[in-house]
Amino acid sequence: MYDGDVEAMGLPPFVEALRSAIVGADGLLLACPEYNVSVSGALKNAIDWASRRPGAPLDHEPTALLSAAGASGGARAQRHLRDVLAHNQV
Repeated sequence: MYDGDVEAMGLPPFVEALRSAIVGADGLLLACPEYNVSVSGALKNAIDWASRRPGAPLDHEPTALLSAAGASGGARAQRHLRDVLAHNQV
């Protein structure tokens, strides 16, 4: 879970690994399940860690989304995910 107090003490190793993987990638493919008409908490927290500045690796990262869920096919979760990712102009 993202925690600003933890961030202030330095990034945990798993966050450093995530951020390094994003920096080394040509782009991202995010598979987004729909939970209660939105994005899963786990995905949102990973995005929170990767979106923090300075040096946010998500800034301007080429990204594709895919999902599947019920009648909406995940469209509602993708709409929320696009809103979240807009912060970093993904």
